[in-house]
Amino acid sequence: MTIGAMAEGLREQKKRRTRRDIVVATLELSLETCYRATTIPLIAERAMVSPRTVSTYFPNKDEIPFDGSEEVLEGLATRLGETDRPLFERLHLWIDDRDPRHDEELEILRRRAITQDSELRLIEHRYLDRFADVTAAAVAEELGVAPDDPGPQTFAAAFLGVLLSLRNRLADEGRKKKPEEALEAGFKFLEAGLVSLRK
Repeated sequence: MTIGAMAEGLREQKKRRTRRDIVVATLELSLETCYRATTIPLIAERAMVSPRTVSTYFPNKDEIPFDGSEEVLEGLATRLGETDRPLFERLHLWIDDRDPRHDEELEILRRRAITQDSELRLIEHRYLDRFADVTAAAVAEELGVAPDDPGPQTFAAAFLGVLLSLRNRLADEGRKKKPEEALEAGFKFLEAGLVSLRK
């Protein structure tokens, strides 16, 4: 590895660390007061960066608590677009693509903040609506109906329920049931639902 490549690698690591520090600072401050009162200067002070750095990484404050959601949504759309595979294989592959434990500490903090803050829950719903739209479109194509028909909409809502249940389980260290078991149970429910929609 060249010195230039090593320097580039270190710069990327520093950027990832700074980005994570900003997200953590935002979530911690939201828990301590509330998201509405969590200003860019306060986030910058907690993350030990300048307010300009915060705005450079996140032009919109509402993006900070949900950092990574756009990439996750793009990944779902890409997987669901692989129509040569069965629908459930595509959904499983998308879940396999993204290891929800990759930053378990951050996910637990995010879950706590969203649970306790009504404004964060409202912002989260904007993201969830987009996930539902992408899923409903894929199910509609599978069934040969319109995406806004009750079948695809119901399936998409149930799929989001399974994902949220899995995320909550991963964030709750006190749960005895393994997340993999909960996921499989959720997928069995979804599969039965899809079978009934095909009738």
